[in-house]
Amino acid sequence: QEEAVELPEPERRVLACVEEEPVHMDAIVARSGLAIPSVFSALLQLELKQVVKQLPGNQFIRASAWRSH
Repeated sequence: QEEAVELPEPERRVLACVEEEPVHMDAIVARSGLAIPSVFSALLQLELKQVVKQLPGNQFIRASAWRSH
């Protein structure tokens, strides 16, 4: 279902870094090559679209993986 959502380029790049297991925001910044504010903004938008879920400790996971835990 999340693949059906049309995402802007920064959100696509950030989503590509978020996996089925929790990933720290620092790792997402490093993998995406985007600046911290851009990553933060993209993660917020992805959360609002219910594509990713924030976990404690600035970690993120794909919402589909979180629901299946």
